[in-house]
Amino acid sequence: MEVDRVSAIADEYGQDAADAVLREFGGTVIGATREKDLIGRDQNCFITVVLNTPSEYTLPVVARFQELAHSDVVLNEDNEVRYSISVGYASSDQSEEVPEFDTLMERAKRALENAKKQGPASIQGWIA
Repeated sequence: MEVDRVSAIADEYGQDAADAVLREFGGTVIGATREKDLIGRDQNCFITVVLNTPSEYTLPVVARFQELAHSDVVLNEDNEVRYSISVGYASSDQSEEVPEFDTLMERAKRALENAKKQGPASIQGWIA
């Protein structure tokens, strides 16, 4: 997942506002995941590994992250900053042979790149 237009937020509201958006969304990700799920961050990208979840639930999970981001308002000085996220995901059913973790991460990364090409608040996925 990536917060859309972080540079534009920094240009319009200042770097502190952009940092506040990233912190806020990070808190949202933590609050919306289960204890057994894995969370990481690389610059503007948030990585969430949702374990033991059938593929048919993957899209509703990522759509929920988008919904939470879309409804969030970050207060910075006198400004209300709204933001969106784009999501790329990869999923594999446990009933089939599960691809290696690195393979799934690469597919999710490519899906995110495709989502960003579609524009803000886009979702793209790959399901094995």
